[in-house]
Amino acid sequence: MRQRDVVLGALLLATVGSACSRLTFVRPDASRGRSEQVAPVYDFRDEDRSAAKISPRTQLLRAEQQLGTGDLAAAEASARAALKADPKSSSAHAVLAVVASRRGDVAGAGSHHARAAELSPASGAMLSNYGTWLCDNGRAAESIAWFDKALEDRAYTSPAS
Repeated sequence: MRQRDVVLGALLLATVGSACSRLTFVRPDASRGRSEQVAPVYDFRDEDRSAAKISPRTQLLRAEQQLGTGDLAAAEASARAALKADPKSSSAHAVLAVVASRRGDVAGAGSHHARAAELSPASGAMLSNYGTWLCDNGRAAESIAWFDKALEDRAYTSPAS
């Protein structure tokens, strides 16, 4: 029995010893003076990217985020970059309308709201935004037609507003 315990102990020691020698991916390789690399190295540099290479959608998302933080200059720059890349972006015009409105440029806001509604004639949000601008600027009778068009959009998520 005692000999059997010694043999089992030796087998256990040999098994543990061989398993530990396979853990070189975890510990440094002292013979080479460095650690072994187990994962690829990724390079995340974007120094050569320009605003023109960023997609219009990304520019628009950036503009909306900057607008949310109150950075009107950056929001305007990003919205204009999105508009330059996609001249038919009603959403870029909507951001520019909000920027103009916050700066007190009533005419500029109206112009951008009108252009957004023109570019997206089936978008309840764009039509309602323009209707709201018309109503707020003494053109309530004219705004009714825009609100009626906005209600025709079944995908419009906030028709009550």
